[in-house]
Amino acid sequence: LRSTLNQINQYYERNIPDAQSWLEATETALINVKDLVTDIYNQCVYGSNDSLKEDDRDAILKNLKQLREQIYSEGNSDYAGRTVFTGYKTNKTLTFPANDKEVSYTITEDFTPADVDEITYLKNTSNINDIDFNRYFSEELIFIDKDFTSKDDCLDFIALMYEKNNLVTNSFRKMIFSRENLGDTALSTGVAIPHANPDTVLETKIGIIRLKNKIKWGNVDVDMIFVLGISEKDIDKIKNLVGRVLEIADDENSLNQLRNVKNIREMRLMMRELI
Repeated sequence: LRSTLNQINQYYERNIPDAQSWLEATETALINVKDLVTDIYNQCVYGSNDSLKEDDRDAILKNLKQLREQIYSEGNSDYAGRTVFTGYKTNKTLTFPANDKEVSYTITEDFTPADVDEITYLKNTSNINDIDFNRYFSEELIFIDKDFTSKDDCLDFIALMYEKNNLVTNSFRKMIFSRENLGDTALSTGVAIPHANPDTVLETKIGIIRLKNKIKWGNVDVDMIFVLGISEKDIDKIKNLVGRVLEIADDENSLNQLRNVKNIREMRLMMRELI
């Protein structure tokens, strides 16, 4: 009996906490990958705009390559030195350098360049003007000449506003900070686009904040913020709208118009006109 109790204590005190920590490490990595895939999706939507110039597409390509490397890094996540996505081979990483001579593998995919001809491409013809603008842009989430001392202060305010309006879950605050830790969401135009996982958003709302004074957002001086609070149920429905918001965030002429409005009402009307 004493021996049995000792074994049970061992499972309780060591094995169970170890398994819980392993699952938490796995969950964190999967959440990060999901967020990265969302960013890839947004970049692709933005890149579908025919008006983009060569420099714009080069910037998108650079961002996509960085996101790819981050996904590879998450694939090699480990707990206590053991990789979590390699099955029983926990001493091996999921990815490996292309020039690693010690690794051999066989590609069994039968897909060839000729198969591309068999793919039918469909263009989404959804009209952005048909979207209920009032539903996604409300004056309660538009702010003019707000004054913050840092990016963290701003993110804290964003989380508070979305929580106050019952638009997000309790995890939203944590995830919007976690996303920034993966990589700053600021563009060279002085616009930041913070966002969290869609599963932390209860109701889709896009917030707009114009700052009184610029703040550092990573390596960029930011004075305009578009908050993408998008719920899972609306991802497909408003992808064109998100694409248009990203275009505005990268267009100096549009941003100058938003920077010169006098009040919240004008900001909302100008955004409506630009979209």
